[in-house]
Amino acid sequence: MTFSLDSGLIDAHEDMCNFLIDGFPGKTCRLIYEPKDLECPNCFLDNDTGYSTSIYKTGGPVPFTNYTMCPYCNGVGRLRVEETGDIRLRVYFDHRQFVKIQEAKNIVLDGDIIQVIGYMTDLPKMQRAKEMIIDTQVESYKTYRFQPHSAPCPWGFMHDRYFFQFWIRSI
Repeated sequence: MTFSLDSGLIDAHEDMCNFLIDGFPGKTCRLIYEPKDLECPNCFLDNDTGYSTSIYKTGGPVPFTNYTMCPYCNGVGRLRVEETGDIRLRVYFDHRQFVKIQEAKNIVLDGDIIQVIGYMTDLPKMQRAKEMIIDTQVESYKTYRFQPHSAPCPWGFMHDRYFFQFWIRSI
């Protein structure tokens, strides 16, 4: 049996899904990636020991006297820098509104689980993220941090434009 959908129906569906992500119902979320080790911009690194040489790097952000501890990296010579990036997503807090498909049956739903729907083009960013802050507009009042709870799954009529994923509250 063959099944086909009118292209007008698919276009209307995609227009509505785009609005729910990009329009006012969508939320700007901050993805948090694994921190990176970067060389201190304030002092020189000793290649033999891997620690600071305690010599000020001209133009560094915090001047200090040579052969004293670098105040910027505390003598470590490296800084752990957390990388972040913002993304627009559709966020569902009520599990009764979650997408219900076969792949989601093994997920235990409770009050600490959310479901997000986003563009497939943003999937690589989501897969790199170790944590996510939901709705950066309310971040000054309350921070909602979540960790991945399931693998992302394709979603939508064509399964090539959107994905959904479950996340669990981390704090």
